[in-house]
Parts: sequence; structure tokens; C-alpha cells
Amino acid sequence: MSSGQNKSLQIVAKIAGTITGNQTLTNNVDVSGKPANGQNVTDKASADVEAQESKILVTKKANLTMASPGSSVSFTLFVNNTGSSVLQGVSSATFCRPA
Repeated sequence: MSSGQNKSLQIVAKIAGTITGNQTLTNNVDVSGKPANGQNVTDKASADVEAQESKILVTKKANLTMASPGSSVSFTLFVNNTGSSVLQGVSSATFCRPA
């Protein structure tokens, strides 16, 4: 790099694993360079991101506990975001099959 020159690098990182509640995650970087003469030069930087737990709880109730073929059964779904992050695009699929 020439004197006074800037360079940038964009890195996309994925939060791996699971977390509970909210946790501050710190990403660190160490950068070094070697001049034509002399010792290496170094610097460090860090950036924090608050990771939020994603969690959902669903319960389902039927209006009938017994029915015969051809009967109509209504179901009510109760969906609760029990995590600390906003959930987007929440959807459901439902079907009946023998237990």
C-alpha cells in the first residue's frame, strides 16, 4: 500500500451455534504490514454485535376430540415468540394423519 492509501474488505460472518437470551459477540481483527526497511507494524480493532435468541412456541387445539371420516374438524393455533429477536415470515402448515 502506498503512503496515505486506504483499502477496505467486507467480510460476512454467520453466527454459529445457539445462544440463550441476548449475548454480545465480539469480532476481532489483527492487521500487520512489513515496510521495506524495519520491523512489522501492527494494529487491532474489534466490533460488537448483539446476538438475540430466536425461539418460537406453538400449541394447537382441536374443536373435536373424536371424529369419523368426512367430519370437519377445526383447529386453533397459538403461536408465541418466546425469544428476544423479531421473527419475520412466520408461517404454518397443518395436516391430519393417523397417529
